Amino acid sequence: MIALAVVLALAAAVTWWVRRGDGEAERARGGAGGDRARRGDGARGDGARGDRPASAGAPRRMTGGDAGAAAGGPGAEGRAPELDYPLDSRPLTAADVQFLEPNRPADERRPLRGAGAPRGGTSGLEVLYTADRYAVTGDEELLVTLEVFEAGSDRRVPVEILSGELVTAPARGVEVRRVARLAHRDDGGGGDRSAGDRIYSAALHPRRAGLRATGPYVARVSFRAAGVEGEASQAFHYTAARDVPARFTGRLGDRVDAGSLVVEVEVEVERPGTFIVDANLHAPGGRPLARAQKRAELDRGIQRVPLRFYGKILRDAGVSGPYLIRQLRGYRFAPGERPDRQVMPVWPGELSTGAHAASDFTGAPWSG
Repeated sequence: MIALAVVLALAAAVTWWVRRGDGEAERARGGAGGDRARRGDGARGDGARGDRPASAGAPRRMTGGDAGAAAGGPGAEGRAPELDYPLDSRPLTAADVQFLEPNRPADERRPLRGAGAPRGGTSGLEVLYTADRYAVTGDEELLVTLEVFEAGSDRRVPVEILSGELVTAPARGVEVRRVARLAHRDDGGGGDRSAGDRIYSAALHPRRAGLRATGPYVARVSFRAAGVEGEASQAFHYTAARDVPARFTGRLGDRVDAGSLVVEVEVEVERPGTFIVDANLHAPGGRPLARAQKRAELDRGIQRVPLRFYGKILRDAGVSGPYLIRQLRGYRFAPGERPDRQVMPVWPGELSTGAHAASDFTGAPWSG
């Protein structure tokens, strides 16, 4: 049962991550690029026209921002409003959790069916075992938390922790190996935020835990609640510091180009190759406005990656800058290598653009 639970949890997490990466890479191939950005600092153009995507159809997945636009009915000349924007720059709303919290695992409560539960029935309890991030890079700390609820309510029940450990991910022909012990606690120490709140937390420091190899790992815990013994697991992906392909420097430049806001973020590249870079644009007060993605071929050293936020989004929002850049993230996309997505550390906090007026941007729908 333990092995099956771990495999299922890992499979779900890895499938989500791979599909997410494939979707971003596919959107990047179809819609990234096209900004008339300078090619200085050794950056190479990707040769693709971002203002002419491979397909003129609607995006594969309609996000909250796109869905909100579509709800308004047909746009100019009877076309769907989501087609008013290029694939590499879309509106962003508070409903777009997958972009506002791109590194957060899905939080899903599951019925507890463990030893001691009534025969043929459930225990009347639900388990939530999750983490504060899925991709961990370098010396970033991972925090995993366990909560057990009365079914259908937010009332937590006390838990007795039986064991906690970090193991290598299951793989065909490879024996699962324990890497470190995990101490889940509810005493306000060791990463636990508040004593006695029945949220049992375990902080994982990669270096102290002995994580050396880049790859997938699984945190798992055994516990007893209301006389029922249960188990839970949470998968994550670790990128060792030596394998980090590039880092954001925290420096940027911005300009209005062809009616859109182009933000050039500076990157220090260790491993040349194909990179996918994403960022979100927020209003001065924090309201999400737009997201952008760029596929770029980058050489070693200091490079600049231009992210285009399509002007119509900002003009229609009626919000002037300075704008805030948040959730700045990226990875090196290397098919055939292991791993084939080498994650960059997410830039902590936010960066600010210049003070552009909403009227500086185009109000015209995008046309290919």
